[in-house]
Amino acid sequence: PGYFNIDEGIIVNYGHATYSPRGEDTLTAPWANEFHPYLSCIPRAWAQDLFPDRPFLGSRLFSVGVGVLTLMLLFVFTLSLGGYLAAWIATLLIGFNHVFLALSRFGMTNLDALALVTLWSLALIVAWRARGRGFVFIAGLLHGLMFYLYFAALAITPISLCLLLAQAILHPRALARRWSLLLIYGLG
Repeated sequence: PGYFNIDEGIIVNYGHATYSPRGEDTLTAPWANEFHPYLSCIPRAWAQDLFPDRPFLGSRLFSVGVGVLTLMLLFVFTLSLGGYLAAWIATLLIGFNHVFLALSRFGMTNLDALALVTLWSLALIVAWRARGRGFVFIAGLLHGLMFYLYFAALAITPISLCLLLAQAILHPRALARRWSLLLIYGLG
């Protein structure tokens, strides 16, 4: 439809152009531009394909799902760090935040990064506590995947370096014993 050209429409159209370029389509996209990588647009385009007669429904339902997933991951992450009370407080504070509510209603890609950063943080906590190589590899894989999401790409490397520095200051011997895990993280 003609009115499907604001940001949500552009994101869906970029997603379509990324996975199915259409001849003379001017939106045939490279994998990234100065705004954000197009890879995060593809799931919204797929969701939009489920509802072709309702231009905003698919991408907005996908954003609602990402918002719910983010809250669930945040609850589990905070539960692992601070218990039930802290988990409920953190989830309710984020869940009722007006910016979070606005972004989880629109078909934008902003919440994708928050969901992935929360999942990455949870994988790091499990990897550090269990010393499991599988979770370390998953955390490294999620770190690499975040470079395809604009907001996460800006923040993930400084956050990783700060966490590594904190571990080096607080637990230098434990970090020295787990040097192989850092290699596995890098491979991910």
